[in-house]
Amino acid sequence: MKLFRKIFLQALLAVMIISQATLIYFLYESQQQTVNDWRENEEIVYRNKLREMNTKLDSTGVISHMGDTKTDVIRLELISVFREVFGSSGALFYKGECLYNVSSYEFNYKEMWENLHEKTEGDIFPVQKVEDKRLLVFMSSELYIGNPYTIVYYNDITEIYDRTARLFVKGLMMTLVLLLLAGGILYRSLAYTIRPLLLLKDAAAAISEGNYQVRIDDSRKDEIGQLAKSFNHMATTVQENIEALTNTNETQRRMLGSLAHELKTPMTAIMGYADTLLTVRLSDRRREQALTYIGRECRRLSRLSVKMLELTELYEEKEQVVDFEKCQVRDLLENVRQLMKFKLSEKNICLETECIPEDLSWEMDQDMMVSFLVNLVDNAYKASENGGKIFMKADEQGITVKDQGQGIPEEELNRVTEAFYMVDKSRSRSFGGAGLGLALCKEIAELHGARLIIKSREGTGTSVIFQRLQNSYNLGDIRQNTL
Repeated sequence: MKLFRKIFLQALLAVMIISQATLIYFLYESQQQTVNDWRENEEIVYRNKLREMNTKLDSTGVISHMGDTKTDVIRLELISVFREVFGSSGALFYKGECLYNVSSYEFNYKEMWENLHEKTEGDIFPVQKVEDKRLLVFMSSELYIGNPYTIVYYNDITEIYDRTARLFVKGLMMTLVLLLLAGGILYRSLAYTIRPLLLLKDAAAAISEGNYQVRIDDSRKDEIGQLAKSFNHMATTVQENIEALTNTNETQRRMLGSLAHELKTPMTAIMGYADTLLTVRLSDRRREQALTYIGRECRRLSRLSVKMLELTELYEEKEQVVDFEKCQVRDLLENVRQLMKFKLSEKNICLETECIPEDLSWEMDQDMMVSFLVNLVDNAYKASENGGKIFMKADEQGITVKDQGQGIPEEELNRVTEAFYMVDKSRSRSFGGAGLGLALCKEIAELHGARLIIKSREGTGTSVIFQRLQNSYNLGDIRQNTL
């Protein structure tokens, strides 16, 4: 609101200054015009009175008695004629002395005379201020029978200045009233104009606090509307960049979690075979078989690391890292059974496999499908009690992994394929889980043109189905539709 107050006060001050300056200017011009008009009229009156006085002096008896030019006689004649013509509207000076003045004012004859010769307006003086009165003064020097005399004529124009002062006060009061009205209008107008800026400030504050969804109205057609559009565009760009960074960070997190999750089970199998080789005396055939499993799993881990990076879209290979080839499904199931053999033995769990028909074969990426089934069997192992059973069955429609464990609550079924989501967090953490198994299984199923179906009921176990949607695979089509 600081900006609003500044603009409001500055605008109000500007309005007041302009209005008062305009009022003063027009009052001054009106006053000067009135004074000038009055001066012109009074000057005509003054000239006429001068001519009248000269005419009356010429017609007096003094002229017929030229021999009698005594000063007293001249003075009396001047006073008589002046009083008859000018009355009390002036003063008569004779030889520098005041001869007659019945007005209410005292005139400084010598100062006025000196000022008269300095002015260019002849015998017209500027308005004089005498005893708080404004006087329009005329002064001229004349000769009568060779004797100089001076007439000072005045007219009181104080009323003009008083009227101007009254008009100024009225104008000031009217200005204050108009200023209040203008202030109200200006306040509302500024509030309407500044409001988008205040909204812009609030929106910027919200974005700085992490609320990137906020937007402001940009429907205005002026510069503020353009600013609002630019701000909204900036906010959208920031939101997109933040979301991109968040997605990248989430993908990296998923990549690390996925790799850790996928490496855990093969490493467990490798350690199991290695411990067996170190602690149990095996026949050459059994020992060779164990070493073969260890070598196979190590190579699979190497391939798996690249493929997991491809799944998380953070690693780009120019060559295809998803290799589809025709594989025997029965061999796939047996491979998984052998990989999980040692882990399942810890809880004395039996894994039963079935493939119908026995020569069933699919186009698949064998490494990914092994990871897929190992994840499902591992989840079934975690959900099963000691001495339980896990069933792994394959047919033309797909592969089903079923356990007799605790089952999944119905309200949780739609979320179990979300990355890092775990139904029973305490139990999953105790088994070293990270909530990525079914999320990875869903991605692998989609890459193979299949879908993942989960059926479960609490207390009766869970069935996870790899349901095939097509019998042949085209990697280019699959990637375009699923990635």
